[in-house]
Amino acid sequence: MTYYDFLEWFKTVRFKHKNLRHVDELAIWTEIRGIIKGYLGLEYQEVPALSAEKSIRILPLDKYFSLPRGYSHFSPADRKALYKLALEYNQ
Repeated sequence: MTYYDFLEWFKTVRFKHKNLRHVDELAIWTEIRGIIKGYLGLEYQEVPALSAEKSIRILPLDKYFSLPRGYSHFSPADRKALYKLALEYNQ
């Protein structure tokens, strides 16, 4: 899905994610695509898991919340909301 496809999809579900109202769509897209769906782990430790289970392609919630400082600039509340949105997006 491209960024523009994501924007079209997000317009249809944004009303359900009012707690992300203050977050720019591009920031949401980059967090989901770059970290939640694209994170390979420190030293690429997630690569074998992603290779073995190609259908998952999403970082587990506990690993997302335990990322080192600097990987995500969102607050814990925003991260929880972004993860919920990513699960919906992943369907």
